[in-house]
Amino acid sequence: EYPMVDFVCRGEGEEAMPALIEKLAACQFDVAAASAAFDLQEIRGIAWRAGDGAICIGHDVTVADIDTIPFAYRAEEMEPIKERILYYETTRGCPFSCAYCLSCATAGVRYLPLERVFRELDFFVAHDVRQVKFVDRTFNAKTAHFLPILKYLRALPDSCRTNFHFEVAIDYLDEEVLTVLGGLPRGRVQLEIGIQSTNEQTLAAVSRVNHWSDIQSHIRRIMGFHNMHLHVDLIIGLPGEGMDSFHQSFNDVYALQTDMLQLGFLKFLKGAAMMELAAAGEYQYMDTAPYEVLSNRWLSYAEIRWLHSFEMVFGYYYNAGRCRRTLAYLIREAAQ
Repeated sequence: EYPMVDFVCRGEGEEAMPALIEKLAACQFDVAAASAAFDLQEIRGIAWRAGDGAICIGHDVTVADIDTIPFAYRAEEMEPIKERILYYETTRGCPFSCAYCLSCATAGVRYLPLERVFRELDFFVAHDVRQVKFVDRTFNAKTAHFLPILKYLRALPDSCRTNFHFEVAIDYLDEEVLTVLGGLPRGRVQLEIGIQSTNEQTLAAVSRVNHWSDIQSHIRRIMGFHNMHLHVDLIIGLPGEGMDSFHQSFNDVYALQTDMLQLGFLKFLKGAAMMELAAAGEYQYMDTAPYEVLSNRWLSYAEIRWLHSFEMVFGYYYNAGRCRRTLAYLIREAAQ
């Protein structure tokens, strides 16, 4: 359908892209010449259009040893970008299989060696980076990996201003981890917690398990440390969650009074298991990015639009830290 496209990189591209570019460069980026000169099937992880127009689909690949992937940052580029949010990964994959997430399409979790992680964290600190956001899907997937990282961050000097952002499954934290979190310097770490819904049937439909009592108790305990920002997430548009159910999920999570409550809208990502639930749920969604839900069996288009407005206003006030006392007063009065 797109004749201007000659190649597609499938899966993780760190090995496929350099191999492809090397062969194209040898032919001065003449695609036809490269197709004739080289056996492109030798390049794992690409699809291509052959000289006769046939599509060779290849297959997607993953990088088995992520320690072979170079560090993404260089010293000479740090000064202009150190005030931005810099993304960093120490793992790939996720131990969970939530239907709405692309991580469900891969099996297992791959880890960088801790020695390398410590070295690269020192790089960020040495360059006075404002915030490092770990893109690890579940930072606390393996205690032997994430706990030493937390202890390493705890031991950094007081002069360190870098904030480290992690996404965690908070119900799986144990007493040792909670103790380490309680001992972290103020502002050293912030946590993002994907709750998504408190409706157990909805969670089961997307292959997710939440231990709600542990989530509540751990969040309240960490909030009591007064040393880190807590950011929680809900997803609008999940199977079986109409307005009444979302109302309950929102109230359950809002009652925790975390620093931020982000309301996201379900996305239909190619390769995620959610695509298999679209027909049964009568889902309508955008066919271009961001592929967000428009309506389903449980929420009409008008209700989805109303929730977009609600999300915007909620962001302007609660998530921006405005009028917190006024909001609490109005809610209290409305409940009487």
